[in-house]
Amino acid sequence: MSIAAILSAARRALGERHASAWVAGGAVRDALLGREPADLDLAVDVDDVGDLASAIAEAAGAAAVALDAARGIHRIVSRDDGSSVDLTLAAEGIGPDLLRRDFTINAMALPLQLWPNAAPPLVVDPAGGLEDLRAKRVRAVSEKGLAADPVRMVRAVRLCAELGLELETQTAAWITSGAARIASSAPERVRDELVRLMRPPGAARHLRLLDRLGLLTQIIPELEAARETTQPKEHYWNVLEHSIEAVGKVQGVLRVEPLDPEPDPAVPWGARDADYAAQPVGGGRTRADALRLAALLHDVAKPACKTVEDDGRIRFLGHAKQGAVVAEQVMERLRFSNRERRMVAAMVREHLRPGMITRDPAGPSRRALHRYFRDAGDAAVGTLYLSFADYLAARGPRFDPDDWAAYAERIHGILVAYYSRESEATAPRLVDGHDLMGALGLEPGPIVGRLMETLREAQAAGEIETRPQAIALAGKLLAEGPAASSPKRPQRSRRAD
Repeated sequence: MSIAAILSAARRALGERHASAWVAGGAVRDALLGREPADLDLAVDVDDVGDLASAIAEAAGAAAVALDAARGIHRIVSRDDGSSVDLTLAAEGIGPDLLRRDFTINAMALPLQLWPNAAPPLVVDPAGGLEDLRAKRVRAVSEKGLAADPVRMVRAVRLCAELGLELETQTAAWITSGAARIASSAPERVRDELVRLMRPPGAARHLRLLDRLGLLTQIIPELEAARETTQPKEHYWNVLEHSIEAVGKVQGVLRVEPLDPEPDPAVPWGARDADYAAQPVGGGRTRADALRLAALLHDVAKPACKTVEDDGRIRFLGHAKQGAVVAEQVMERLRFSNRERRMVAAMVREHLRPGMITRDPAGPSRRALHRYFRDAGDAAVGTLYLSFADYLAARGPRFDPDDWAAYAERIHGILVAYYSRESEATAPRLVDGHDLMGALGLEPGPIVGRLMETLREAQAAGEIETRPQAIALAGKLLAEGPAASSPKRPQRSRRAD
């Protein structure tokens, strides 16, 4: 209704000015495809777009924002639900305006008075977008148009992903020859296109297309060394292919697309976990988006950490910890939020932990679980699903159903423990720092904090349950020396993968 009110006000204001307007771009494309348009773009032929925007906003009870006043680009935003309509100046008429756009399927328009009846005979289509839409292809209006805004090269792949289209051959050649220009683009815009192209089914396929066009490692140069980095026999793919494949397996874990092969038992993904994946983490992005990025970056440090021993054994010691540092740098460069950066870095850092703490046939101890949940923090559940995806991406066609069943059961046990454990945020502490200082004659300082964390770990493990037990254990640890009073951090995996 908010958009309808804005359009109604626009029709009146344009009529008063004897001016023309067209709904242009993606909205027309979506209407022709039977999709709900994500946004509306009005191309207007008026002397003062700012004045028109203000008049429309006032009549519709909305707000007018100048996006680029010099070029005649304004936005009208509903005060009710935040929906918006963009106004752009089409000073030379609608035909020349459309021919300056990115792709032919976005270079179509419909007179505003006819909207939303986007019947093909009524559509203004100077670049042949209708035919390309019928042929299910993404074709650039011109090479010059791609060069004018390099982000359009990534958008081409995103449109293929979202609309189920194929990239036209000449357009692919133009993108390949100009791929290096993407480095000059605003990181935020590149980020948004990258995140969106990984959301639909077929994410691995579209990342491979991005890579064939030369764009993937222009956007994330840190992945280039992974292209030629081979792995131990347990892995079917090299590091780059494995990383891309892991994103595809995340899609299967999230049930965005079927897993191939579909493992038995299937990855345990219930309604509660789906709600978890949909939780927002920043900028309109979700935990699922963060998980896909972590999958792409989880082995980014393997090339730097690779060693080959005398017997030919390949190892990647420390790659998870070093990879977390690199992943956070990548996320910062692409202008992700602080929370997203921390979340992805944590998943990369801890992605081997679920497999490490479940090696004992009896399962992980309560102490090991406490340490995992403590260290992974907000990324604990996401890391478990990254672990599932990592496992499946490593095996490829060599998938072993029996080995998978054992692995899935172990990792699922951690997930069950996460949801069934008493919340550490609400479980009452047996003692606080003042209790320890009073009982043991301590001064404020780091030793008190270390003792408190060690006691918290012992409480989570069920080793202490009362205040006297906590103070007694603290006294014992203090007597044994600083090493005994420090909470143990996990030994990093010496696994090759």
